[in-house]
Amino acid sequence: MYPLSLLYVELKLSIWSIIQAKLDAETATVLKSFATDMQMKVGDNLLQFFAEYSYMAEYPISRFFVDARIQGVYGGTNEIMKEIVARSLVGR
Repeated sequence: MYPLSLLYVELKLSIWSIIQAKLDAETATVLKSFATDMQMKVGDNLLQFFAEYSYMAEYPISRFFVDARIQGVYGGTNEIMKEIVARSLVGR
């Protein structure tokens, strides 16, 4: 149960940071990348926790994982988001 509680804490912190942030382009990029990585991490761990039940389309875990997978593409891939952050760090 410890990994599940750790995921919960990380998820709550990511939600809190999104709510508290004053969004400019760089902050929005960082938060989008972080939140979608976190969603994918949670989905992957849920697949492992619930084993065979998580692969059936009728269960919410399967739908959550599919949704998490596509979030890294919507609004720009996470690799592009990381490129934008890197450019802002080096001043280009």
